Amino acid sequence: MQRRKLLAFAVAFLLAFSPALRAFALSKSEEGQLGRRAVAQVEKAYRISEDPFLDVYLNKIAQKVEKAMGEAPFPIRVKLIADPSINAFAIPGGNVYLTTGILYAAAGEEELAGLLAHEMSHVYGRHIVNRFEKAEKVQLATAAAVLAGLILGMSGSSDLGMAAMTFGIAAGETKMLSYSRADEEDADRRALRALKASGYSGWGMVTLMDTLRKNSSTPEGYPAYLLSHPPPESRVGYLSAELGPQPAEGYPEGRDEFLLAQIRALGFDKRPWGRAHALELADKNPEKFERQLGAEIVLRSEGDITFAKKYLELAGTLRPRSDELLYEAALLKSTGEEPGLLQQALEEAVKTNPDSIPLKRTLSKLLVEKGDYAGALALLESLEASGDRWDKLPYQKGMALGGLGRTAEGFALLGDFYAYSNPELALGYLRKALAGTEDSEKKAGLKKEIERISGEMKSQEIR
Repeated sequence: MQRRKLLAFAVAFLLAFSPALRAFALSKSEEGQLGRRAVAQVEKAYRISEDPFLDVYLNKIAQKVEKAMGEAPFPIRVKLIADPSINAFAIPGGNVYLTTGILYAAAGEEELAGLLAHEMSHVYGRHIVNRFEKAEKVQLATAAAVLAGLILGMSGSSDLGMAAMTFGIAAGETKMLSYSRADEEDADRRALRALKASGYSGWGMVTLMDTLRKNSSTPEGYPAYLLSHPPPESRVGYLSAELGPQPAEGYPEGRDEFLLAQIRALGFDKRPWGRAHALELADKNPEKFERQLGAEIVLRSEGDITFAKKYLELAGTLRPRSDELLYEAALLKSTGEEPGLLQQALEEAVKTNPDSIPLKRTLSKLLVEKGDYAGALALLESLEASGDRWDKLPYQKGMALGGLGRTAEGFALLGDFYAYSNPELALGYLRKALAGTEDSEKKAGLKKEIERISGEMKSQEIR
């Protein structure tokens, strides 16, 4: 059933995007639209982490690399998928996804940075889009199968053929849409330059392949990431030649923060070994704030509030003003004996750490839910000013503006937010925005978007 749904999605969004047999000459605007369509479908099929600290951590690494790469064609946005398969992929439009499986498999931040840098390089190089643009004679059904294979390759399927189609690595006609060796080398070299410029050694790109190989003893069991990114000796060779000596001490960079990110992921996508692992790390390292907080996170996620408080108290003795500590304390209050104190606890936490993006995201969302739209809007506008790329920010701002009576602005934001995930709902919001807008330029933009969405919905009905 899952396969049929995803294959239907791939066929549907490609048919809606282009007439059959056209050459895929995509403008930047079209590339962005294609990416948003894919994102909407991926996020319907998979559970995405909403842990604000985990999200900020992953995107902090990506933005560090992005700064070294130069201006991106689209702002890079990294998201974590709850999936045991070991995989990662980039979608046109700047979205990079990695699975909890590959996060657990990585040995440290250096490997994680190498993984993200390589995927980001495919966005910078427009490799997926370029392959489509060159495939002038490929039937849309074939292209749709490639994209379906990309998503199905993440499903942990034992079908090697489907998994191998991830990123277009498949037999027959679909091979012409796959990443070429030149694409892979271009992504490697772009990534390596950026990693070195951003302060990482770059060796994580190479050692990640060995880390992933250790998770498999046979080709049939290879992680999907190795199927889509084959590591030939020549690839390791040219990378090693540019890297210089491998650090003997391993990768101390971001070690504690990386381990806490892995444990945060366990709170989101549980594993049978998660509790024992988190407690062992905490008990063996009583002086480490991240280990104590990690144990609390896993215990809280399991509903073991009493035991979680013990580790929160230990973490508090090590870093009492940490925004992560205050966030966890607030969540414990909401799940324990004082659920009504969550808002107060978060407000106090934001006063203590006014620059904390995760705290401001969490509080703004809660204030919208509670109907404190003015307070929420102030926080959301401060997040915007800081350059935060929170994907739910337009939705929360739309709701806050609507609650304050600025309905046309709010409806416009909500219409754009739902444009690809729920076109019918988006049309309703956009029409309300149009009815309440007096600015002629904004009216023209709204009319154009309404016409686009309406046209695509009609074409779907005809098919």
